[in-house]
Amino acid sequence: VPNRLKNLHLFVKKYILRTLGLSQASGFTDGADKLFQGGVTPRFLPYLGMGTDAADGQMKLSGGNIDIKWNSRRSRQMFKEMERGLKELSDGIGGKYKTSLLWGWPLRKLLTAHPLGGSVMSDDKDQGVVNEFGEVWNYPNLYVSDGSIIPTALSVNPSATISALSERIADHIINSQV
Repeated sequence: VPNRLKNLHLFVKKYILRTLGLSQASGFTDGADKLFQGGVTPRFLPYLGMGTDAADGQMKLSGGNIDIKWNSRRSRQMFKEMERGLKELSDGIGGKYKTSLLWGWPLRKLLTAHPLGGSVMSDDKDQGVVNEFGEVWNYPNLYVSDGSIIPTALSVNPSATISALSERIADHIINSQV
């Protein structure tokens, strides 16, 4: 294991230096071959869990910066159920489930591959930024037609929903100009 950690450290170091332009490494695979030789790496199966959290985060502007507070306490039961399910999957294929080091305190952070919201659609200007046609409240002919108008996480890849909303907004713009 110590040798494997050394190889991982060297690989990550090279990658970061190359990414920052501080190294002339020849490519992404520099050192990667050592990471995948023998040991547990060839038998490693990463999981990606998807769920719907309590969505009780807040974003506030403060001094020109955005302050994000997202407490995961109300969502802990969902995470426990997800981990229980992942353990069952591992047991079912004869594997051994290990929680990611990145998921333990103090590193535990939620992430999303599909950020939504920020300019949410609403019934009135006090509850959101745009109306049902993506038009910004009190700013006629200014439209938003991306994932920022979706008011909450969808628990699935939102590309079809965003596409449908964008088409609806485009149809509205075209038909309202006639």
